Formats: sequence, C-alpha cells, structure tokens
Amino acid sequence: MKKQLSDNIEIVLDNPDLELYKRTWHTEHVEDFLYGWILGRADNYMSSIFVVRMKRQPTPDEMQDIRELLAEKSSEIRNRLGIT
Repeated sequence: MKKQLSDNIEIVLDNPDLELYKRTWHTEHVEDFLYGWILGRADNYMSSIFVVRMKRQPTPDEMQDIRELLAEKSSEIRNRLGIT
C-alpha cells in the first residue's frame, strides 16, 4: 500500500504547473490549496483500492493505517511544493 500511495503522489507532484492551478482555482496561496487537494486525493485513492480490489470498505483500523501513511508523506509533499 505504501508504494501505491507514493506512486499516486508522484504523479501529482511531477512538475505541477502552479500558475495554471492559481488561475484555475482563483487562489493566491495555491501551494497550500494543492497540498490539501493532494492529501484528499491520496486518501480517496487509497480507500478506493479497497473497494475495487478487495470488494469492501476499509475497516477503521485500515483507515488509520492510510492516514498514518499520509502523515509520513506530508513533509515530503510540503517540501516538494515549496511550503515551509
């Protein structure tokens, strides 16, 4: 699951066009907006894996595992977006 999460985050972080996002989402602090969007997208992606592959919703313990994986990645995501 950790590799899938990393791969999914890489796709989004691979050369993001911050100026395009700024114009599209009409926000001055696009890095913060994008950070939240990436975390939400990754959380949804990981939950969807359970539904598609395992034909069930993740348990509360599995959801906690997903959130812990996201927390582990959060510093890397912030750094890659240039958020201090």
